Amino acid sequence: MKTRHVAFHVLKLTDHVTTGHAMSFPDIFLSSTCFRERDLVRLCSGLLETGIDHLELSGNLLPIADSKLREILSAYRGKIRFQVHNYFPPPAEPFVLNLAHPATVEQSIRHCRHAIDLCSDLGSRFYSVHAGWAFNPTPAHLGRDQTDLAAIDMAESRTTLKQACKEVAAYGSARSVGLLLENNVVAKTNCPDGKNDRNHLADPQESLALMDLFEDLGIGVLLDTGHLNVSATTLGFDREALIELLRPHIRVAQISDNDGTQDQNRPVTAGSWFWNEVPWHQLDYVSLEVTGQEPETMQAQRKLVEKMVSASLGASTLG
Repeated sequence: MKTRHVAFHVLKLTDHVTTGHAMSFPDIFLSSTCFRERDLVRLCSGLLETGIDHLELSGNLLPIADSKLREILSAYRGKIRFQVHNYFPPPAEPFVLNLAHPATVEQSIRHCRHAIDLCSDLGSRFYSVHAGWAFNPTPAHLGRDQTDLAAIDMAESRTTLKQACKEVAAYGSARSVGLLLENNVVAKTNCPDGKNDRNHLADPQESLALMDLFEDLGIGVLLDTGHLNVSATTLGFDREALIELLRPHIRVAQISDNDGTQDQNRPVTAGSWFWNEVPWHQLDYVSLEVTGQEPETMQAQRKLVEKMVSASLGASTLG
């Protein structure tokens, strides 16, 4: 088993090289959540005026009819590079995308297939989605106290998640789009006893039960540093422990800063904790996922990321 595991990862990383994506320095994208503008056309137009041409599309944008969306993206082809994340394209009727609960899994799979079709049209290598929960929140519950929501057994939820991931990954593979799972955030308000029995891919112990998805199916990981910082504080584990466990499978990093109590999506700084911990050299891209900023601020953020990642890669090479 150990020999097969190593061979698999050598193959995947080699594939990453031969497809023309540099191992040495990842592309840097700005999440649509970085900006106050929610209309996609106005956002794209404003970003180009500021010189920003790498955009990760997320669920904060206003819903758009599918035909209109494809028309818009086609108009910006060659001007802006796009990635697709989680809730994009935004559904006309909001719902909580959750592949790990029987009440939402079928609707969530349909959304993921739609998003993968869009990724295929855009030439994106990956589609990333949250790992899911053993409870069933509504959109109104997101970002709030969820402790009153009933949860199903974690093992039952994990079985639902794994089967859904297999279906979505197979659909993506047929369209040359890889599936990535994003680590969950666990805030103290939703886990007052410090025991995780509701959130998938949130801590090292629980994540071990999902390793067959990564090792056997080739599903990758989107590492959210903001989520990791909060979950590690709440559940009392070392942030580096989860990174080390998931390291061979990490293909994208979403970066932001917070104080460890909640996912605040603050701008990153030169003192952010993760610069020397993330395996930048093996990433397809990095996404800055801060909120409510001006384009000029995000240009400065992007330059800072370039500087810090370069320094980290240089130190790694020297080491």
